[in-house]
Amino acid sequence: MQELFVPLAVESFRRDGGRQPGETRCFSPLANVTVREARPRLGARDVPLMAETDIAVVEAVIGSDLYRQSLRLREAILRAPLGLSLTQEELADDVTRQHFCAIFQGIAVGTVSLKPLDEATLQLKQMAVAEDRRRERIGARLLTHAEVWGRGAGFRLMVLHARIGADGFYARFGYLAEGDPFEENTLPHVKMSKPLG
Repeated sequence: MQELFVPLAVESFRRDGGRQPGETRCFSPLANVTVREARPRLGARDVPLMAETDIAVVEAVIGSDLYRQSLRLREAILRAPLGLSLTQEELADDVTRQHFCAIFQGIAVGTVSLKPLDEATLQLKQMAVAEDRRRERIGARLLTHAEVWGRGAGFRLMVLHARIGADGFYARFGYLAEGDPFEENTLPHVKMSKPLG
């Protein structure tokens, strides 16, 4: 198994889209983003301090408190409403993925994971945003961060399985549906993809 490592840039943004005093723009290997702090691996205690209106997208390292928060969020949003829970197989698969969280004051309010399928293809999985934080563009920020990370890591194609109803969200970002709907976790889904580069 090949391990990929791309330096992490912490992207900070405000709900109103504006810049805060003291923010700077800089170029990172991932993208031209607002950077507060860049470290190869961030743990929960390394999360940068934020003003009340800030949300940051950071890596959730397996075993960290932030990763455990992402599991609770995935369970609450993606499984519990269906009468399901995360399986041992899914948890075992987590070690093959890169996990990111959108955090507000140290609390995960959104999560997404990325699984390499081959050298060129990356699968977006387990996108979830806290119900009380929807319509704040957190999902859009997570998706953008995932795409930027994927491009920076050399992937050329992002694929995903979108729940029917959520497929419109991904379509707005250029994802195209492929094939007929299929059932996954008791709900109809459609495969979607987008070139990254």
